[in-house]
Amino acid sequence: MVQTKPALIRSNEENAYYHGVVVKMIAAAKRWQPGNAHGWVKTTFGITSTATLTTKEFEDLMENVRQHILKYWDIEIPLPNEG
Repeated sequence: MVQTKPALIRSNEENAYYHGVVVKMIAAAKRWQPGNAHGWVKTTFGITSTATLTTKEFEDLMENVRQHILKYWDIEIPLPNEG
């Protein structure tokens, strides 16, 4: 029997990047409250909560959000290590 490691849930650092950079930039661009920006991400990308995503799922979501915002809003959201 092969044992696999359980998937890691997104980290506090990833959450800080999401709320401190991604949500903040979306909210500023649309003149929304941060909660509205977070709700837009959840609705647009079909998730119920970022808290339960694995690190892989979370980074996939962040990449999709960054690409969407760049394509449709012409805003480049920096990667976590570019901030």
